[in-house]
Amino acid sequence: MSSTEGEVDAIVDVSLAGDDIVFPAGTPVVLEVELQARTQADLEEFLVYWIVDEEKQWRHFERIPVQLNGAWHKCRIPLSATGRLRSLRFTFGKKPVTVQMRGIHLESAERELPADIKAGRESLPEAVTLTSDALSLTVDTVTHQYKVFDSRTNRTWQSDAVPNWLVPYKVDIVNQSHAALSLYDRFAQRTVIVDLQLSASGTVSFVLTPEGASQPLGGSQHFPPRFVGEYDTGKIVFCDRSCGVLLDQLDTTYAHWPLRVYGNTHCLDMPWVGVFDDQLGDSMMLLVESPADAEVALSADPAGRHWPKIRWLPSMEAFGYPRQISLRFVSEGRHVGLAREYRNYLKATNRFRTLADKARENPNVEKLRGAPSIWGGRYPTKFIRQMRPLGVTQGIVSPCKDPGIIEWLNELGYLTGRYDSYTDILEGPVSFQRDDVEANAIRPRKGAGPKHGWTLRSGQQMYWRSSAKWQAAADSYVPAELSSRPYNARFIDVAAAAELMEDYHPQHTFDRRQDLAQRRALFQRMREYGLVLGTEHGNDWAADLVEYFEGTMSGPFWWSSWPAGYLDRPTRDQLSDQYLKYGMGYGHRIPLWELVYHDCVLSTWYWGDTAGLLYEAAPELADRKDLYNILYGTTPLVWMDGTGYRYPDEVHRMLRTFHDTCPLHKVVAFEQMTNHDFLSPDGSMQRTTFSNGTTVVVNFADTPQKYVHANAAMTIAPQGYFVEGPQFSQSRLWLDGAIQTRIAAPGYLTVASEGKATVDGVGLDGRLTAFKVGENRWNVFVDPNCDVELNIPKVTGWTPADELTLCYMDDIGEVHRPAAPVDEAGIVRFKSNDNSWRFVLLREVAQERVAKNSSELGAQSE
Repeated sequence: MSSTEGEVDAIVDVSLAGDDIVFPAGTPVVLEVELQARTQADLEEFLVYWIVDEEKQWRHFERIPVQLNGAWHKCRIPLSATGRLRSLRFTFGKKPVTVQMRGIHLESAERELPADIKAGRESLPEAVTLTSDALSLTVDTVTHQYKVFDSRTNRTWQSDAVPNWLVPYKVDIVNQSHAALSLYDRFAQRTVIVDLQLSASGTVSFVLTPEGASQPLGGSQHFPPRFVGEYDTGKIVFCDRSCGVLLDQLDTTYAHWPLRVYGNTHCLDMPWVGVFDDQLGDSMMLLVESPADAEVALSADPAGRHWPKIRWLPSMEAFGYPRQISLRFVSEGRHVGLAREYRNYLKATNRFRTLADKARENPNVEKLRGAPSIWGGRYPTKFIRQMRPLGVTQGIVSPCKDPGIIEWLNELGYLTGRYDSYTDILEGPVSFQRDDVEANAIRPRKGAGPKHGWTLRSGQQMYWRSSAKWQAAADSYVPAELSSRPYNARFIDVAAAAELMEDYHPQHTFDRRQDLAQRRALFQRMREYGLVLGTEHGNDWAADLVEYFEGTMSGPFWWSSWPAGYLDRPTRDQLSDQYLKYGMGYGHRIPLWELVYHDCVLSTWYWGDTAGLLYEAAPELADRKDLYNILYGTTPLVWMDGTGYRYPDEVHRMLRTFHDTCPLHKVVAFEQMTNHDFLSPDGSMQRTTFSNGTTVVVNFADTPQKYVHANAAMTIAPQGYFVEGPQFSQSRLWLDGAIQTRIAAPGYLTVASEGKATVDGVGLDGRLTAFKVGENRWNVFVDPNCDVELNIPKVTGWTPADELTLCYMDDIGEVHRPAAPVDEAGIVRFKSNDNSWRFVLLREVAQERVAKNSSELGAQSE
């Protein structure tokens, strides 16, 4: 029918003749079409869309199974939503491909049922009800609808009618809360057994088992049907390569395409979507318990409210194995209650490991407390020598190559690692990012060539190494490398970020479940080396295997805004509305990931979406990223080579990012985030709490906002915060018409004032940080051109009787000449400038000075 070779979207629209083709709603309809396809490029998905009744958008679609051997093959595709069919649309992606089509045919699959199925239907009760302490589930076998009633909330959930693809014909009652329902699939012409079970805690579980593993998914791909409740103000939550997304139910942003479970972008990092009543707080979670081959669509009801709906994917073009999904009804807590429910599920399935657990196995995990991820430059000596005297005393430093430098950093307490990747390869002997492409690259379809991977900036195309070959690649260079370079950490890119894949290569054929198992095996192998492991993105199948994720602090839509993967600085006009609203907007992003995993993995930003990279285009967003780190109790990602903040020109802004975020992380690093709530209707005031009692409040607004903590009233400054925890406090408050900042812990103080003020013994108009280096030394650094009056005893706890000295410090921490005299009360007054803003406080204890003088006098008398 059509041939298309395209570098733009290849689309064929088919208008149906006459008065269109009418099938009663719910009628099972089969589309048949013959295809011949050839391509030398990586293949995108082939799709068919259709419009029903008075619809104006292409809402319904199915994937077209494709073979690329150049032969004609017939495709049979079940259409899941029918009525008056008006148009079909076939799409073939944007990459060059030659496609020919013929023999388009539509027919009803609603034929006479087999005799045994028909007899079963006749003896089937019209309704079956299961009950547990919390729930009841009623199956209407006539309309094939499901209804759940939650006695804790008096909430009723009603399903859509299941299309006649699936015909119930038998039910076996196991007990009052457990039954097996037999469904005849008209497309597959085989049976699917649905195991239905209710739990006392409020869960309905569906397990779909095919009669034969090779039968097609057919009518089961959308089962169980969508469940709908009645919310006056409903919200939807999930993690889409992000910390968490909060949507109004009427929001259509995510309605155009389903979210791939464990995908790359437009995906679900955790295999669930939650909906909750924002007024009453109760919720429902759709949890995909067999997550390798699944998507979740957000489907609108007649009122425009969206609800999650499962969409199973075939496994190697077949049903393959039992599919499990559960609906979990939570009586309170909104998104926090949903996160708690998922944590409990992880514990029950033995997939929950905390950082404390990991630290018992590998003590180097303790070095993550307060540790930012620090990238860039092969030899980080200069950066560390300059930044360590300024308080950057922890960090994950990558990459390092010189064994002596690695050992030096290890001794100082840093984590040292390198970039590693097992996915993207060029042709060459097996090694880091080199392999035999023809033999070892993945083949994503029957007859397809090697799958394309990353495209280098030069335009050179890399290919995707099959996960069946990852361990062999690692064995080719990792053991030898670790024998000569004493790394204690490693960052493995892409492996946990990219969607799960099938491989049709004849020498290493596997499904997505095996792909997942092989990916996990690589991380397990790396753990045997005693390394602190990090990886990209945050698909949570890796959360028990790694210690930190780069990307779980980022929000969605950076990937469609600017070339973040190439580490380009965005311009302001590249920051899309979706990125600003959902990726950075305080009304639409939530710490959903942290509510589940804060005490399990360290989270930071995607390396192309950092405060430093946005600082020039949108300095207010760099500030906001720091605020999110504070609110979520996480650390930043910075670049030593100027990729983010331009070092050393923007060193003071970089230091602010460090010191606003990392001291707090030391306090909460291994703690559970126990709550998150919005304190203002627009979401500009938010609060989090942690299991050690720490409370964090952040004001994202441009105006001051009032807050009361422990009966103490305060006004939090614009873009300000208030933190109170064990032996730690941090605030940016509005006092007397000006902003004052204070961060205090034993042996540590940061203060700032916009306008001359005295804060904790420091009078200044600017910012100062002081911290203890030893019993008789504190390092101090100040904003340039700042007049300072420093009460040394109040800041350090030293006494005026001691001999106190303020000296200049050079850029690597060496002490130089005195900077200013200290008076008898221990107060020193000095001024910083662009060249002299680093200082050292030194003391000689009075008793030691007396002993020293006595010794000198004795020597003279002799």
